[in-house]
Amino acid sequence: MSLYAFSISAYKDHYGLQNVKEPFPLDVTSPVESWNAGSFQACSLDAVVNMNMIHISPWDTAIVSLFIKDRSLVARCESI
Repeated sequence: MSLYAFSISAYKDHYGLQNVKEPFPLDVTSPVESWNAGSFQACSLDAVVNMNMIHISPWDTAIVSLFIKDRSLVARCESI
């Protein structure tokens, strides 16, 4: 686990944040179905937090992979 992931995990544990998943490495160029070992389902996330990617990644990677591929995971789903 990276130092950053360890810090996020420690913060989550310290404040007892049960609704925050543990941090994990993510290759945004891989198919969205494989993210976090395929554990995400459509509409299963409220948000995706990304730090330090857009300014260091090729534009197509940042836009296509981050904003287009993950939209099925965070899309608004009607529960009623």
